[in-house]
Amino acid sequence: MNYDIMKDDVIKKIFTNRSCGKRFSAALIANVLNVDERLILENLEYLHPNISNNKNSINSVADTVLENDKLLVNIEFNYTQGKFTDIKNGTYIVQLYIRELHSFKDYPNFKPIIQINIDNYDYFKKDKFLYSVKLMETNLHITYSENIQIYHLNLSQLRKNGYNENNKLEKMLYLFVCKDLNELDKVYKGDELMSEVKKEVQKVCNDLDWSMLFYDPKEIERNNAIDQGVQMRNIEIIANMQKAEFTKEQILLSLGIDEDEYDRIIKEKK
Repeated sequence: MNYDIMKDDVIKKIFTNRSCGKRFSAALIANVLNVDERLILENLEYLHPNISNNKNSINSVADTVLENDKLLVNIEFNYTQGKFTDIKNGTYIVQLYIRELHSFKDYPNFKPIIQINIDNYDYFKKDKFLYSVKLMETNLHITYSENIQIYHLNLSQLRKNGYNENNKLEKMLYLFVCKDLNELDKVYKGDELMSEVKKEVQKVCNDLDWSMLFYDPKEIERNNAIDQGVQMRNIEIIANMQKAEFTKEQILLSLGIDEDEYDRIIKEKK
């Protein structure tokens, strides 16, 4: 069997598995936040993955969303790095934030929004396994708000360097990059939860249609259509701003693009 769980279908089934998914999710969250796992597991419940209260919202179906009486957590698995992935993940945070607030009376009970990104790449390219992101003052590095916390877990480092035996989080996620079942048996020997998770992974992998990619064809087609739509819009805006005699610098600032992107758009326009 080609043991490889780097697929969207497998990831979601593991985190939402009836037998061990909630405990696995709680263990992941607790180790990321460095808190007692029992505090996370207590009253922990799944939310429907379609997190938006607005029927017209796009990018509203998240991978795994859980909450208890203390926090709201979105766990996302990101296979490829790109602008669309960042926008999509940012959209989830905004929609969860809005979901928490319906009126002024909700403010005192606002629960922090936690997003845990399990990345198949090194997001910040600094060769760290865990990155922590919060809103803060950029020069003083003073935290501005604890309401939104974002974490990036770097699977590419585990794939390259292996895991640290003393780091429980690294050991947990080694499951996502190791293809040797015999090695995983040794890694998780005596660990009841991870042994059960591994068995469920094997079961899911045996039943999975491996002809499908991480993102299914319809999603790829939809993402490409979005990118193409943005490109056509930028071409139109640049043409109109040029007619209005805006400078190149003003156009770059307005669109939020760099000079290389501008030149590429102009080339395609011709």
